Amino acid sequence: MEASDEPFGSILVAANGEVLAEDRNHVSGGDHTQHPEFALARWAAKNISAKD
Repeated sequence: MEASDEPFGSILVAANGEVLAEDRNHVSGGDHTQHPEFALARWAAKNISAKD
């Protein structure tokens, strides 16, 4: 809220409960595609193999 973003976030959790990544909305700059689920999907594609 302090960054003038909407109060939404996402968290990516492994099967064992470990928090792998988390992010929040970054839409205050005018780009309304900056939702956390998109950022976490990009992070997962770069950092998690299909074997994990």
